[in-house]
Amino acid sequence: MLSHSLFFLIASLLGISLLAQESIIYQVEYRCETKIRKGKSHDGVNTLYFSGDRSLYIHNDFPKETKFIGGKGDPNRQTFHVIKGDSEGIPVFMNLSTDSMIYKTVYGSGSGPNFILSTQIPQINWEIYPSEKDIGGYPARLAVGEFGGRTYEAWFTEGIPVPYGPFMLNGLPGLILEAFSRDEKVHYWFMSFKQITDPEFDIAPPTDGIKVTMEQIEEIRIKSLYQAEARGATHNDPHPDWEIEKSKWTIFGDYKKNRREKRNQRR
Repeated sequence: MLSHSLFFLIASLLGISLLAQESIIYQVEYRCETKIRKGKSHDGVNTLYFSGDRSLYIHNDFPKETKFIGGKGDPNRQTFHVIKGDSEGIPVFMNLSTDSMIYKTVYGSGSGPNFILSTQIPQINWEIYPSEKDIGGYPARLAVGEFGGRTYEAWFTEGIPVPYGPFMLNGLPGLILEAFSRDEKVHYWFMSFKQITDPEFDIAPPTDGIKVTMEQIEEIRIKSLYQAEARGATHNDPHPDWEIEKSKWTIFGDYKKNRREKRNQRR
């Protein structure tokens, strides 16, 4: 049995090797479970690939194509909802050398192509605790940090000392093997870790989509709201109480909530 000091010395040397060898690609499989209505498509097997200073995270079970599902109940009603798909599995690409993250989103893309956004890698202020446990044969330590409006507890191993993890979680001195949000909405479980030798596989950013900024997404979303209001009003002229203020109604859910409140006040 290796002592902890010798184990982590070897792990540190391994980490240098993992980050230095660009030709070797490693694969980590996770199982994702969410209790978020709009996040259920992310559930199932998720895969992280990394090599040197690059990583790529894929939602394997995300629907590959967009589906239009007919409404339930009255067969005469022409209602339906959309299950948005993505051919690349909503990838998240990170490049440590340029501190850049390029990722795909279905938010605001409607029935058209999905959007590709570029930003800095999220900086998470992790606090590391002495708690330890074994995950898949790897000694893991506990860290707690805030990301995306949630508090995450993440278990990482210095046995694989690379700063990657599931989805956009990153920045610890070891691979994140397990993570869950304290509100119990998001959970990632470690499944496997291995080296892959497929000569055709490449860690690269997403390409199947439209490159936009978040500001451009908001513009597109606002335009779609105007169009929706025009179609639902007399003579294609939106009701004066159904205003869309560019600086205010950028979130569709908030907009609809406020509109319902206005309608109830008129009753």
